[in-house]
Amino acid sequence: MTDEELDALAQKLQAETERRRALRDAPAQVDSLVQKYQAALGRAGGAAWQQPSSALDAYPLGAVVTHGDITWESLMACNVWEPGVSGWREVTEDGEPAPWRQPTGAHDAYHAGDEVTHDGQTWTSDIDNNVWEPGEHGWSPITPEDQNDPDESDDTAEPEHPEPEQPPQWQQPSGAHDAYQTGDRVTYEDQIWESTQDDNIWSPTDHPDGWQLIADGDDR
Repeated sequence: MTDEELDALAQKLQAETERRRALRDAPAQVDSLVQKYQAALGRAGGAAWQQPSSALDAYPLGAVVTHGDITWESLMACNVWEPGVSGWREVTEDGEPAPWRQPTGAHDAYHAGDEVTHDGQTWTSDIDNNVWEPGEHGWSPITPEDQNDPDESDDTAEPEHPEPEQPPQWQQPSGAHDAYQTGDRVTYEDQIWESTQDDNIWSPTDHPDGWQLIADGDDR
């Protein structure tokens, strides 16, 4: 390979690196600009939700609003969804678990350790990217004994639910609203991977630095 060919290859690598960096950083930059814009408008946290008309007045990640006599927190950047439909999580005044709501994608799926109430029972999620209904898969009920003394448990008791299956298959995100976040786990080519960055839209093959291999197919 000649020096000219090496220079050309280096330029292509630099351009590809900058392209991927722009894709990675753009959601956070947009979210920061939106927050500054809305602060200039005087939009206060906890105010009544209003239907956004553009990306400028879409709700940023972590925004808190009230809607339908319920307080909600945004789970995604550039959130134009109505609370209760997608992209929001109910916030309770006393800090108790909120009612379970059917997730619509990776952006509002439940993560391991999240607690909800459903059918008169409190549940804790056993897995990340949990889109299943409590009682079907990926959840364990919390008994009053567990809540009062979580350190004491009956190790001999048979589990009421089977061990959680492998994470859902990786799917190509269509934008920031369903991109994978740090800690999200997926199954890809019979391997379990964990995202090491937020707003991850790449597969483990396309962007290995954005994923960590957790388990190979032969290890399970």
